Amino acid sequence: MRFVAYGLTIASEIPVQGLPDSTCEVQVTIRLGRVEKPACDTNAPRAYVNIAGELRIFWRGVGTFLIRQGREILIEPEPDAEEALVRLFLLGPLLGILLHQRGVLVLHASVVSVNGYVVGFMGEKGWGKSTTAAAFNAKGHALVTDDILAVVPGMDGAFMVQPGPPQFKLWPEAAAASFGDDPETLMRLHSRIEKRERSANTGHIGEPLPLRRLYILDRGEQLECIPMSPAAALLSLVRHSYLSGIMKSLGSVERNFRQCAQLAEQVPVSSLKRPKDLGALGSIVELVKQDIGVVEREAETEMVSEAR
Repeated sequence: MRFVAYGLTIASEIPVQGLPDSTCEVQVTIRLGRVEKPACDTNAPRAYVNIAGELRIFWRGVGTFLIRQGREILIEPEPDAEEALVRLFLLGPLLGILLHQRGVLVLHASVVSVNGYVVGFMGEKGWGKSTTAAAFNAKGHALVTDDILAVVPGMDGAFMVQPGPPQFKLWPEAAAASFGDDPETLMRLHSRIEKRERSANTGHIGEPLPLRRLYILDRGEQLECIPMSPAAALLSLVRHSYLSGIMKSLGSVERNFRQCAQLAEQVPVSSLKRPKDLGALGSIVELVKQDIGVVEREAETEMVSEAR
């Protein structure tokens, strides 16, 4: 089958549901085959080796994978691995690694388009990136990507977001709070986890969109957006790089730092403080909309001043 994700036309021997079809020239192939397992301790949960643009990586209970030159993924599932689990890794870490091999800046974030104004949410694991994006989607704002943010330079110097799969990965209580869903009607990602797969409400975005603002989710007694300095923003972007745990092994620390620095210089980053309360999602949506409204008015004022 062929599908499109993150601006790439992909031919895959592993079926993937819910992604847009493509008749364009194939840029990436995903095949099943034999992959040599990296050397590791018997009980190691993960092992990897990176040589000359080829990463071999092993996840216990899932499989062994080869990601090669940003063009090919070879998959050897473990004998008892669930197909749903293999597919989850394919659409997450494996495509994240492949995008990185292609020179793309890959961040851990969920992104929505609010009346054409594209904003992303970053934060530590379990801090509500997908949940926050789902709350926007439930109010009619399109999902651009969930979990993986692939950023590429645009023709005019803007940083563009490549659209990801139009699907959320949500905990049951988050699906209920954001969409009002009965979680029992949603499919689990796989049998080992309670997270559910939830299709986005709006149609798929097919073209890259300019990234206008990023929010770092944080805890706070009250809702507030606090602009970050470029230096603080840079540190946050590096910390929330999608492959931060293996960046050194990939030999890409300097490249990733440089890409994050360029992004921090051009895209405003703010700390979004909010209480740990799913009941506050509606207020978070309104706060962010007010915040980017201020940004838009300031931009219009600057344009008028420049014209004079």
